[in-house]
Amino acid sequence: MRIQLSAIHFSSGDGFRTHAETRLREGIEKYTERATNASVTVLKEGHEFQTDCSVHLASGMIAKSQGRGSDAYASFEQALERLEKQLRRHKRRITDHHPRNAESHRSA
Repeated sequence: MRIQLSAIHFSSGDGFRTHAETRLREGIEKYTERATNASVTVLKEGHEFQTDCSVHLASGMIAKSQGRGSDAYASFEQALERLEKQLRRHKRRITDHHPRNAESHRSA
């Protein structure tokens, strides 16, 4: 998976970049292994940070989320939490919770 991290109006250090890439990989791989691209943009507006996350899955689905916080880490974590929720719900929808087999429907 390719991850692109952009910081606008502030300088993100290596610590934040490493944290964001690690947490994003963990969060996405928990629900799917078929992510192709991920994009994270962190923008500083006055005293607040805004993070936009976007993940493109191999199935064609694009999950997007946004977070706001007083620092870049809080903003990123909020956006990641929302992204994980979308991926969790998507996985739940595509999972067959009631598998059909001949054994369970036989009449005795």
